[in-house]
Amino acid sequence: MMNKTMALIAVVLSMVTAFYLVGMDVTDGAAPSGSMTITDADSNTYADSDLTSTVIYIDCASVCDDAFKGCTTITKVYLSGNVKTIGNSAFEGCTSMTYIEGTELTSIGDYAFKQSKLKTADFSSKLTSIGAYAFERCNYLTEPLLTGTGVTAIGEGVFKNSGVLVEDLRNVTSITDSAFSGSSLVGQIINKNQTVKVAGVASIVLTGFTPGTILYTSINNNHKLLLEAPSGTTLTFTDSNGITEVMSSFQGLAAMNRGCSIPLNGEDIEITPRVTTIHFNPVLNMADVTHISGSGTYTIPAPSIGAGMLEKWVIGNGTDAVTTIKETDFQTLDREFTLNPVFATRHVSYSHTQVSGTAAASSLPTGMDFTVGDAYVALDDMEGYEFSGWEVNGVFFGAGDAITTYSDHTAISVWNSTTCSLNIMSADGNVSSTRTLSPGTTVSLSSLSVTEPESKRLLGWSLTENGTVLTSDPTISSDSSLYPIFEDRTEWTVRFMDGPEVLDTITGYDGRSIVITVNNPSAEGKTFQGWLAEETGTKYYKNDTVPLSGDVYLNAVWGNVMLRLSYHHVYLENSSVAWGTVVTVGTNNAVKEGFSLTGWSRTLNGAAEVGDGSSLQITADTDLYAVWTENGRYTVTLHYYNGRTTSTSVSPGESYTVPNGMAREQATFNGWSLTSGGDSNYVAGDTIAVNRSIDLYDVWTVRSSSVAAQTEISETPVMPQSAVITTVSLRLMDGRTTLSNTNVQSGSDYQLSSVFVPEKEGYRLLGWSSDSTAEIAEYSINDAVAPSQNTILYTVWERMMQLTLHDGSNVESEYHPMNETVQLDELEKEGYAFKGWSTEADGEIVDDMLRIDSDIELYAVWEPLGSSMVVVPDSDDGLPVFSDTPSEGVSKGTLTIGAAAIVAVVISTVLVMHIRRA
Repeated sequence: MMNKTMALIAVVLSMVTAFYLVGMDVTDGAAPSGSMTITDADSNTYADSDLTSTVIYIDCASVCDDAFKGCTTITKVYLSGNVKTIGNSAFEGCTSMTYIEGTELTSIGDYAFKQSKLKTADFSSKLTSIGAYAFERCNYLTEPLLTGTGVTAIGEGVFKNSGVLVEDLRNVTSITDSAFSGSSLVGQIINKNQTVKVAGVASIVLTGFTPGTILYTSINNNHKLLLEAPSGTTLTFTDSNGITEVMSSFQGLAAMNRGCSIPLNGEDIEITPRVTTIHFNPVLNMADVTHISGSGTYTIPAPSIGAGMLEKWVIGNGTDAVTTIKETDFQTLDREFTLNPVFATRHVSYSHTQVSGTAAASSLPTGMDFTVGDAYVALDDMEGYEFSGWEVNGVFFGAGDAITTYSDHTAISVWNSTTCSLNIMSADGNVSSTRTLSPGTTVSLSSLSVTEPESKRLLGWSLTENGTVLTSDPTISSDSSLYPIFEDRTEWTVRFMDGPEVLDTITGYDGRSIVITVNNPSAEGKTFQGWLAEETGTKYYKNDTVPLSGDVYLNAVWGNVMLRLSYHHVYLENSSVAWGTVVTVGTNNAVKEGFSLTGWSRTLNGAAEVGDGSSLQITADTDLYAVWTENGRYTVTLHYYNGRTTSTSVSPGESYTVPNGMAREQATFNGWSLTSGGDSNYVAGDTIAVNRSIDLYDVWTVRSSSVAAQTEISETPVMPQSAVITTVSLRLMDGRTTLSNTNVQSGSDYQLSSVFVPEKEGYRLLGWSSDSTAEIAEYSINDAVAPSQNTILYTVWERMMQLTLHDGSNVESEYHPMNETVQLDELEKEGYAFKGWSTEADGEIVDDMLRIDSDIELYAVWEPLGSSMVVVPDSDDGLPVFSDTPSEGVSKGTLTIGAAAIVAVVISTVLVMHIRRA
């Protein structure tokens, strides 16, 4: 807290009756006006005759030995920042030289200023070395020369026979016996407990601050030490007369404006700043504060308690409010004083809810005013209750306890009943119930109950938390609590196994049960049939409970998934096969007269994919269709765009007439290719001489979707004469509704467009599929199908997006395919200008080219016109004519129309809307 208050401490000493200060022209290293600049003093010596001024400015690295020895005309010497050293006897015998400045100087040689008239020297902390006898016989050197330097050692005869009166030895660590021999030294400034000092010379100990310069005065042998200090600073010094205070006062000196003047009597003295101790009222429990004189104004802090109630601070028993204490105030105060807070009052209201039903409750006090430091009062006991204290915000205060809530608040009186309360505690440490008993009542432990935690087992009851279990019923004589005592149950693990693999685990406790919450596992080709307990053989299912008396292993029980394997040859032959079974393909019943079995196809009329007698793993219901080759014949196989195939048996060399392609919406049939994806090699009607089995692939050009399909099927594939003609059923369904049930020749085309399908609002028919839940059609509405077995096809619908238009009078709805773009045209309405369409009433206008990607509702946005339109009939030609008819100073447009049309105009507002699909 201490501020080093002495910015400048000067010492001036005069042994005569007058006080004398030497004026100094500090140049900070620059050549002063009128001086002579010397740049070779490091190598040349000078005599008076060489000098053109009594003031010299030296600008070189050093001053050599004897450089100006005996020059009696020199009065002042200024060293530039380049000069670091002064040689031996450099200024010896300069009897007129009173001042030297060298702020960059680091060392001074032997006899450097011997027998000069030097009074003042301006050196810095960079000066660390002074040679022997450097200031010998400098009789006018009365000021402390070492203040502010870095000199730590004073060698032989440095100040011998000099006039120095007081020297600053605070940095000095060694002094020779002859250093001050024969000098006028009467005082030495040292640090407290410093041992290196001049014997027999009074010590001036500075404690608690670090001055820079000291002034020393002597008038009629009345010696004083001047320490510069700002106004309000007080120093104390201790000598044989005890402690004396000295206040800063006006000095009016050139080197000092204000300072503390301390008399010297030749005794050792210690100088310290004045220390003031500030105490605070004990109720605040605040630590004392120490103020060091010169450290500035002290600001009083907020009180540690009751800050919101503070009205003012006063000193001692005073009445004046204080917030700060200035340095000048400290000079008038005792070295110790107390700061007392003055607080406002607040009100505490009393609540007596615990005894509100008693007769004496009405006579209890209702509250009191209080201030910081007051305490809660005691209340008298009353019948059936003893006063215990107060509860404030959940905290208990006894009578006489200090009030610590420094605002208006409520205190609830706490009473002890003269009956006994027995708290029955729960497992979580809370009170589950309370019994009021007469003292001496015996409680039956068997009548108590508690909910056990899942992991605990009740051992008994105790009168203390976690205490010893009672072995007999307790007798209650005062307020008590009974605590349940538990022991830990062993934790067991239920493992759900599939062979050696642990699928999941559930933990539970001994004597408890767990509920099976694990989801049923699944495995390809298997059906889960439950969990089998390894130890007991009990079978469990999800959500069953399993009792625990040890670890339990539940093993998954599986059953095989049975799949259908169907062979389609001369008749249908079905069998059941377990999932994953590898079967040998074939059946002894696949025999057809005049044909050889070349293999099996997974699709009707498809090419052979699976060889007869090969191995096949069954992982799904499987249909295998016999692929026959007529003995001594070739096969022409047609491959259609939708994946279907048909085969025709042809004798060697027989001509085969190429049929037309299957009908395909929005595509043009180009012919047949010998390779899949190739160019057309044959067109319908071409004949091929068959000398080998041939595969033909239909070739199409798909037309743009914007062009409606106009394909007309001019011919159907030619059924070879040798094919076996059978009749199959083709049933067309819409959900569960049968649209048609037709018997057709096996392999012959049936045009699906011939079936009438009722419209379904909001949907459009995409086509047909053999899957009743399909979203993509296998056949378009214009396709033809050629079933070879009984077949059911289901409608496939696409949901349309609904566009609803509100024009203010009517609501119209229509449906559009997803992502279709429509153009919204303008409306006309008498008396209004149409602004456009919005998705919300009075909302933002949408673009008139609107993409339909969801159900949309649009609202017409109208703006009233400045004139209203009047509609009247024109009896001449019936054509509408506009004219203006004035009404109340406003022009009205008149629409003249035929008599027949006027009826429609009167009935409703003219509304014209065109929606074009774009």
